[in-house]
Amino acid sequence: MAVHFQEKRVNEAFTVELDFTNILPTGRSVASGTVGAIDTSDGSNADAILGSTTATIDSNKAQVRVLNGSTNKLYKAVFVATLDNADTLEGDIFFRVDR
Repeated sequence: MAVHFQEKRVNEAFTVELDFTNILPTGRSVASGTVGAIDTSDGSNADAILGSTTATIDSNKAQVRVLNGSTNKLYKAVFVATLDNADTLEGDIFFRVDR
């Protein structure tokens, strides 16, 4: 599993990516991916901060657009990459909305 952390402001919207290249088994590639978001303060669903729950795959990188969020919240985006042999890998990106 890969874990990353990124600061964010309320009105910022940008694309983030999680690169699975270094944790892929030999000879495998990422075929598709999904993303879900969680508000870490209470575990509730926060998919509204994502542009989509389907990741765009570019090479072995899963990408998603991150939108808005609430001040002083910490969100976790959970990426699930499905490989070309149907195995799955997970990775997380945490977003702290500071203002």
